[in-house]
Amino acid sequence: MRIVRSIVSELSGYAEALLGAVPGRAGVWLRRAYWGARMQALGAGAVIGTGTLVIGPGNIRIGDEFSCWRNCTLAAGSDGAITLGRHVGLNANVYLNAASGGRITIGDEVGIGPNVVMRAANKNMSPERPMTRQANVGLTITVGTDVWIGANVVVVGGVTIGDGAVVAAGAVVTRDVAPGTVVAGVPARFVKHRGPEWP
Repeated sequence: MRIVRSIVSELSGYAEALLGAVPGRAGVWLRRAYWGARMQALGAGAVIGTGTLVIGPGNIRIGDEFSCWRNCTLAAGSDGAITLGRHVGLNANVYLNAASGGRITIGDEVGIGPNVVMRAANKNMSPERPMTRQANVGLTITVGTDVWIGANVVVVGGVTIGDGAVVAAGAVVTRDVAPGTVVAGVPARFVKHRGPEWP
């Protein structure tokens, strides 16, 4: 029985690789149909670009009007969970990793620039074991509603980005970002309030 499961898994991997390479409208339609059947939920109007890798689709829930450009990764295996709200856009090469019990939750109306990395799973750092043998620890990343995250941003586990926040390109977010603020730098720090409606 184990060998049969292994063969089925390998064949599924081949099929998903082929599906990920199909260009144009046909590819968008095929990926939407396939991943819609495999994910917890995939809302109406989803556009999934070529080269997208999905791990743990049964732990992924996505709202309406989702889009991701080419070569995105959505990883929620090993009891992880990814939940994306309505009208979330991922640019090329976005990497969302909530494996090993991690959680990534993103609200509505969120734009994420190219090459952004969000990793909710992290390594233990016990000095008794080599780093390559450390167990993973699941953490949580929460992104509010009406948020813009610029290109090449890194968001580490345990962080909340509040509603209306903007994270400038190249920032490394290591602590919570207050609602309605603009942050930049390594590590990311407060720059200004987004507008007069924010205190």
